[in-house]
Amino acid sequence: MKEGDFMISVESFFNQKESYESIQALEDCEVYSASYNDVQNLYNKFPEYNFVGRVLTEKYYVLSEQRLYSLRM
Repeated sequence: MKEGDFMISVESFFNQKESYESIQALEDCEVYSASYNDVQNLYNKFPEYNFVGRVLTEKYYVLSEQRLYSLRM
């Protein structure tokens, strides 16, 4: 991922189970985190955040498809 991107282990986060992936920073960085419960609380308290969540999910899915295509080629 590049600077400013959102990173997540999708299956682990949304299914709330241990991940088979790990995330490693290759250079110094600033990291922000949110737990699954934090995100669910945002969705409940601020309905407009559902839009933000959808946009982030769409972006992540597109990046995932691009990576899979690169692996196949």
